[in-house]
Amino acid sequence: MEACDIRGKTISIGSYARYNGTGTTGQIENLKKENNTMWAKFNDKDLWYSLDTLEVIKEDDIKKFNKDDDNSEKVKYIKDNAKDNAVSNFSDVDACGAG
Repeated sequence: MEACDIRGKTISIGSYARYNGTGTTGQIENLKKENNTMWAKFNDKDLWYSLDTLEVIKEDDIKKFNKDDDNSEKVKYIKDNAKDNAVSNFSDVDACGAG
């Protein structure tokens, strides 16, 4: 099945691509044509992306476009500790709202 990305590069099963909307990257697992539109599915996502929103990239570029995996753990840690700190610091506030 011949299909092209937003820049006109050939995209096929096994190609690596980036979704321009969110920067999501992955390897193309499946392609389909539906209602005169070509769609692609990444191997680790359960979403179909229109080919006119995808850009073929090299496998090495996946790391460049992916967000740091540690960020989700950092955000969770900050959220958990911010709540604990807010509750503990609340006892330092008097009736006027001053500390």
